Amino acid sequence: MAENNLLYNQAVYDRIKLITGYEADEDWQQCFRTNSTYLDCPIAEFFDVSEYEFSVAVHNPSTSWTNEVRITVPHGRDSRYSVEAYTQHDNFTAVNSSTSCYKETLEKQPNKTQVSIDNCYLYIEHKTPPHGLHLFKISYATDGDAQENYEPLKEGDSLESQDLKVLYVGSDKNSS
Repeated sequence: MAENNLLYNQAVYDRIKLITGYEADEDWQQCFRTNSTYLDCPIAEFFDVSEYEFSVAVHNPSTSWTNEVRITVPHGRDSRYSVEAYTQHDNFTAVNSSTSCYKETLEKQPNKTQVSIDNCYLYIEHKTPPHGLHLFKISYATDGDAQENYEPLKEGDSLESQDLKVLYVGSDKNSS
């Protein structure tokens, strides 16, 4: 698997360089697992940093278009991310993004104690064609006190848009 990751990382580097002319200062890295927390991704090293910028190459391996990109991030409740997508002619253009977080309970080894973390995702509104590859430049900055209070869903809470309303009616205590 490690050898495949090295080859894949090099293929991404070569493709990004071909498409954009962009050369990363460091080797491309990737998360250890799909659908995991930021702790399994290279971005974990930025947890205690109040300002940072990084590039993300997103590959859509499917045969269908995708409408958004989801990236796991260590911060999210204060939504201080600025995202730009690479366009033609060496330009980056601002794109819409949002964050969403929830409490995740992890089991630490070897003593199997449980730890709660904020598991946050950065959602980027950007269409990616089948087998497509896109480059994003992402910046994060916080003033340190813009943190929103996190409130878990309670029975009767709802999320709604123009076309849909979802009502939270509770959870089954016997299942996950």
